[in-house]
Amino acid sequence: MQYYYHKNGEQVGPMELEELLKAPLEPETLVWQEGLPNWKPAKEFPELSQLFAPEMTHAHQKTEPPQAPQEANSCSSQKEHRNYASLLTTTPPPSYLPWAILVTIFCCWPLGIPAIVYASKVGKYFAMKEYILAKKYSNLARNWMIASIVVGFLAVIMWCILIFTGTLAGLTFFDNFDLGDYDYN
Repeated sequence: MQYYYHKNGEQVGPMELEELLKAPLEPETLVWQEGLPNWKPAKEFPELSQLFAPEMTHAHQKTEPPQAPQEANSCSSQKEHRNYASLLTTTPPPSYLPWAILVTIFCCWPLGIPAIVYASKVGKYFAMKEYILAKKYSNLARNWMIASIVVGFLAVIMWCILIFTGTLAGLTFFDNFDLGDYDYN
């Protein structure tokens, strides 16, 4: 089972129980493990009780516990879970908003609209420190933008083929016959 603990305002982890037992924990150090909705003081974990003798527990000032890592509820793969710390950056993921607008105008608007919607969510969720969701919406905006480009490009190619073959130009088999000289009497 993977554990995290909170030290000097920063999240440390993930780590196994053996590593956590070696960490500099105090009874009030906030700890989180997979499956918990929120952080808890280390003294509330039975597996950590051996670290704290009754005389060592002393009251620390109460602080607001940080939120549990967001990917705990949404990610299913361990790889994403391990990469959580690398996602906590100060640089937001690309929003692709200008490109999504251009693609919507010039390529395929039905597929460009979702790209704009998702691109507009990237900055909002990054500002709320929802890094996983910001990255998710960035990827979705990129994917819808690429789909719009591909569909628009294929539509232009099909239109050119139809023009070249004469289908859209109104040319048919009967255009080769001149019926103007025929006497209908």
